[in-house]
Amino acid sequence: MSRVFRFVPYTITQDEAVCPEYIAECVAGDEEECGAHSGRFVDRGDVEAWMFGHARDSGHRPFRRTFTDFADVGQDQAGEEGRDRGERAGGVTIAHGFPVTAYVLIMDRLGRMLLVHPAKADGPWHLPGGIVEPGESPLDAVRREVREELGLTFDTHIWQFLAVEWLQAARPERRDRLSFLFTGPRLYSSDDGHIVLQREELDAWRWEYTGSALELLHPRLSARVARALRTHRTHRAHPVSYLEARNEEATP
Repeated sequence: MSRVFRFVPYTITQDEAVCPEYIAECVAGDEEECGAHSGRFVDRGDVEAWMFGHARDSGHRPFRRTFTDFADVGQDQAGEEGRDRGERAGGVTIAHGFPVTAYVLIMDRLGRMLLVHPAKADGPWHLPGGIVEPGESPLDAVRREVREELGLTFDTHIWQFLAVEWLQAARPERRDRLSFLFTGPRLYSSDDGHIVLQREELDAWRWEYTGSALELLHPRLSARVARALRTHRTHRAHPVSYLEARNEEATP
């Protein structure tokens, strides 16, 4: 049995009777996004004022701003011109937006990990790193975060890529994300005096041996580091890991 599909040319026109909407959502955070939401505004200035206020009160800087308009779809009477427009519109693929984070595992001569603590109450410890900003590579982001968070510059160091992990969103309104893990330079006791914390982001740092460090880290980051280290020790010829973290309740 064969099927015949008939193409109907169409046009899409903006509905001038409905005001466009502006929405902003705070996407700051490492393993979990802040998620603060502006609500819907019909004036761009209003949503920007909300963004400025949230950034002032929370210190968060990255936002996802969305502009929404309203449109009608009608049959196109313009013949082949409408057909071309429809075929082009039908062939567009919208890429899924994955937030990207990058962290670095810095060790000292005793085999201890360098941990940092975010400047927020009762939060778990982290490795240096954070969100990859537009125009940055994951490695560039790690270098920047180390400079900003710790006051250390290691641009000439040969950084090693340890693992990348895809993390499934914990809730439907959140987004899946990718996280990169690098190994950084080995520090010495004399380097401790050069560490200057970025007080807007961090309130403490410390050295911890692997076992206790994994207990202090954010659970997802701890699992990523532990699995990457096991792979590195077991397969030294091919030490890079690809990992996935799924939420069972979200898996179809």
